[in-house]
Amino acid sequence: MLTDKIMKIKSVAAKKIMAMPGKSSCRLFPLLILLILSAPNLLIGQTLTISSSGQTGTSGTNWSISGTTLTVTGTASIRASVIETALAGGSLSVVGNSTNFAVTLSEAISSTTAGNSLTIGSLSNTGTISLAANITNAGAISIYGGNILAQQAITTTQSGAGILLQGT
Repeated sequence: MLTDKIMKIKSVAAKKIMAMPGKSSCRLFPLLILLILSAPNLLIGQTLTISSSGQTGTSGTNWSISGTTLTVTGTASIRASVIETALAGGSLSVVGNSTNFAVTLSEAISSTTAGNSLTIGSLSNTGTISLAANITNAGAISIYGGNILAQQAITTTQSGAGILLQGT
């Protein structure tokens, strides 16, 4: 599917260049090359892996926390402790900077700070969320993605706090 989209971009751009006589096509050629090379990155989006070998702290390669939001801007890998530490200080939303944000959880997340909610993805997210480890939070849990693969327990320990899994 990704290859089909790239080929369509190539075809449309090539037709536009051939339709322009003279030197104009020479000026557009570098732009066409840039478009073709960047197309996969535009279509793939961001990927976050939460595992025991990930980075720690408040920022790292292709990710950072600002206020109550952890934003991923490319391929990133963090430890679950990054999320747990943020939840100790308040609610946390984990998002990509596009609508195609994929998450793979292979290290359990556990937070005991009452009332702080955890949100992974956003309403417009179409990326796959794969939960291969437990999530336990003392507040609400909301997970948004294209496909959500919940392979382990998702638990809230706060009475009345909800758990929402919303796929597109």
